[in-house]
Amino acid sequence: MEAVPCNNSDEPPTSAVLLDTCHFSQVIFTDVEKFYVPGGDITCHYNLSQQIIPRSKDWVGIFRVGWKTTREYYTFMWAPLPSNANSSDAELQQVLFKAYYLPKDDEYYQFCYVDQDGQVRGASVPFQFRAEAEDDMLVVTTQGEVEEIEQQNTTLLQENQKLKEKQESLREQNEDLQKRISVAEGEVEETMQQNTALLQENQKLKEKQVSLQKQNEDLQKKLKVAEEEKKEFEEKVCLLQTGTMELQRAQDRQALEITSAQTELAAVMENNIKLQKEKEVLEKSLDNLRLHNEKVNGEVSCLKKQITLLETQSSSTEKELCRVKEERENILIEQEQLEKKLKITLSHMDQLQSKVQSQQKELGDLQRVGQDKSRHLEQLKEESRKLNAALLRQQNLEEELKEKTLLFQTLQNEIDIKEKENQCLRRENEGLMVHLPELIDHPPAGLLTQSAEHSGLLFGNPYSAAPEIPETDLVSVKKCPLCNNVFPDDVEEQEYVDHVQSHLLECSTCHESFDNKQVYDDHVYCHTLDSHLLKH
Repeated sequence: MEAVPCNNSDEPPTSAVLLDTCHFSQVIFTDVEKFYVPGGDITCHYNLSQQIIPRSKDWVGIFRVGWKTTREYYTFMWAPLPSNANSSDAELQQVLFKAYYLPKDDEYYQFCYVDQDGQVRGASVPFQFRAEAEDDMLVVTTQGEVEEIEQQNTTLLQENQKLKEKQESLREQNEDLQKRISVAEGEVEETMQQNTALLQENQKLKEKQVSLQKQNEDLQKKLKVAEEEKKEFEEKVCLLQTGTMELQRAQDRQALEITSAQTELAAVMENNIKLQKEKEVLEKSLDNLRLHNEKVNGEVSCLKKQITLLETQSSSTEKELCRVKEERENILIEQEQLEKKLKITLSHMDQLQSKVQSQQKELGDLQRVGQDKSRHLEQLKEESRKLNAALLRQQNLEEELKEKTLLFQTLQNEIDIKEKENQCLRRENEGLMVHLPELIDHPPAGLLTQSAEHSGLLFGNPYSAAPEIPETDLVSVKKCPLCNNVFPDDVEEQEYVDHVQSHLLECSTCHESFDNKQVYDDHVYCHTLDSHLLKH
């Protein structure tokens, strides 16, 4: 099994979990040397305890002492699965690291076992990559030197006793700090749970907001369609109104024409009555003429008889006969004139009757046109009723849209309230995160201590301190909760606060600060939604 370089495409699973939450006792590394000779392969031996279940993506990495997250590995190897996974006994495992991928400096490093969730399950004692020191030389000393060495040993023992006392006091302080940290972690977990609950509620409200926006868009589309139909109906109403105006004008014209035709018909009827009267008078005169003609014919016949009787009489009667013939001719001429006048009056009456019939036909046509226009007017009235119904539907849609907008505004107000609560919780969380480094200020957690009885064992967290204990007091530190940058105690408080504030993201709309990029993006997205809704 060969080690892989750090820039391999198949990167191991890592996480940014704090070191205090890791369990370093589930994997125990054995046979770890104090130093390894550069240029040679090294074998890492470790035992898996019963508290860990090995998985295929577990890996063993080499980390520089002082690392803070599992992303800071130098090189790694995939951890092999044990041959008997069901066995309850600890089985010795080993991983081979090739010399090509090992560090070339003389810094302190250590092995760490990381599971596929990115959690550290075990860590070894620190070691170095350097050449082996020549410690096996024979040293010859004199009695004075021996006495000096004994005095040095006594002083060293006294210093060791003092260091043990300091170690006990530091242990007690560490336990107090661990208790405080556990309480602070509990409070942080509660705030994180509240934050997650608020985020879930915010997500639900966002989903509701998206659904309401979709409903609003649908209603906007329906409203646009209704407005287009309204415009079409208004155009139709205008056309119908113009049509009704034209029909009204045509009806007025027809009424005028009908009244004029009726006046003309009355005049024609009066003229017809006059002609009838004249006809009756002429017929009476004709009857009188016929009677007179009959009388004249009778007289003529009588005269003929008298002439026949008087032919034999004297010549004096011839003069009377000539006179009678002249009278007869005059009467015939008068009769012919009367017959001509009667024919003229009869032809004039026929012309008047034909005019009356044509005017009656025109009057019937006008009545039919008036009936058709009245039917068209009823159709227009029906369409106007439909338009009124469509307008009522549009008003209902507008009322429904107003109700939806009111509901959306109420939900937006609820979102704003939840956002304010979330901001308050974030401020409390930021305050706790700012005060958290002050709790772990004296001394820093994970201090390496060493006892005289167990000189080969290390206690505490071996990742944030050197393997040797300095004689002077440790300098308290301030750590940034966002980038984990460490500041010494002599740094001013304002500089530390300015550094923490430099990580915060400020909203350009409402000037609110955020330490989480995802929450900041969601907040900016809400502002864009608000501006989009105000535009519509």
